[in-house]
This record gives sequence, C-alpha cells and structure tokens, in this order.
Amino acid sequence: MGDIRFDEEFSFNTQTNELIKSFHVLHLTPQELRLLQLLLDSKGNPVSSYEVETELWPQGNSNESTRRALVKRLRAKLDYKFIETIHSYGYRLVL
Repeated sequence: MGDIRFDEEFSFNTQTNELIKSFHVLHLTPQELRLLQLLLDSKGNPVSSYEVETELWPQGNSNESTRRALVKRLRAKLDYKFIETIHSYGYRLVL
C-alpha cells in the first residue's frame, strides 16, 4: 500500500507504521498508533466511541476520560486537523 497522504504536510507509511509530518517521523504511542490505524481502516466512515474503547482496551479498563485524552493527544500530533467528532457517536478521519 505505501503512503497515505493526509495533505501536503502529513502522511502515514503503512509499511513502517510511521506518521510523517514534513519529512519527520512523529513518535506515536502504541495506543495512538492503534487509534490512527482504526480510523484509517474505517475509510472515512465514523467509528463509534464503543468500538474505540473495545479495540484499544479489550479488558474493559477504560472510561470516557481515558478515550478523550487519547483522541486529544492524537489530534495534537495532527495539528488539530483530520479527526472529526461525531456528536453522541464517535470519530472519523477526514482526509
């Protein structure tokens, strides 16, 4: 597959699982990486908050604030672009 271009600044290398901003690799925690992959796999379709929690914390040791903090951290790394909140449902990646 290769690179998924978000815009002229951001891309994601699917072979190395690296988020790239202006030719520099950004460090992602394992959970940030999994969330980004989950959003990319949905191909622009909404991902429910429940699905995010069950995929990232299968043992059920999460809560709303944990999920929101994770989304906020990933949003910050993406310069607050691309991740849209679907009110009372979840999130989607807008590319």
